[in-house]
Amino acid sequence: MIKKKNDVLLSINDGNYYVANFALKHINIDINRGDIVGIIGKNGAGKTTLLNLLAGIYIWKKGNIIRNVTNVGYCFDDLSVPMDLNIRELKRIFKKLIYNWDSDFFEFLLKKLKLPQDKPCKTFSKGMKMQLNVAIALSHHAELLILDEVTAGLDILVRRNLINLVFNYSQKYNVPIVLTTHNLADVANLCTKFVLVNNGKVKLKEKTEHQTGKDIEKMFYDFLESENYS
Repeated sequence: MIKKKNDVLLSINDGNYYVANFALKHINIDINRGDIVGIIGKNGAGKTTLLNLLAGIYIWKKGNIIRNVTNVGYCFDDLSVPMDLNIRELKRIFKKLIYNWDSDFFEFLLKKLKLPQDKPCKTFSKGMKMQLNVAIALSHHAELLILDEVTAGLDILVRRNLINLVFNYSQKYNVPIVLTTHNLADVANLCTKFVLVNNGKVKLKEKTEHQTGKDIEKMFYDFLESENYS
């Protein structure tokens, strides 16, 4: 099937990025409408660096890069807001500073997540901080969502609520998601395909259709074992 031009939001062909002690090399990834892509790999493999590049926070040094997306919502594992402020104060800042900000939708999400608006963010639990992080990412009509370990360390109820919130948004607005996780069952159950990154290179790209978490886990460990003996 030939992809329509506007179906391809992001295309990386032979992308390269390097800093003093690390490099991502010869990266080839396409992100299309409807995709939910899981990025897996060991700690230090380059997953978060890759997400920063896909989000446009870092800039590729070399490669043929096609971006048909300008509005990216991204969540990393920390809350990047002034922690002494409360949500009510933050709303005034977001309205002025964030492109395409939707105050009504943000208010809807705050009520849905039952986040307190008058307490300083520094008093929030990890789960509350991550829920606020996700609410911010969803409230400016993002065309692409980038999620870095957003459910790691959360209790089961908060984790389920966040997953439902993000994936319902993705389905309703046809917004693709790129995420990192160490939970391979999530990759099998939620993602349409996965990408294995190791030592700064994409080593494996597979669709998740008809695969279980155990299938993906076996591929992952088989690959690592083959790398150790190659």
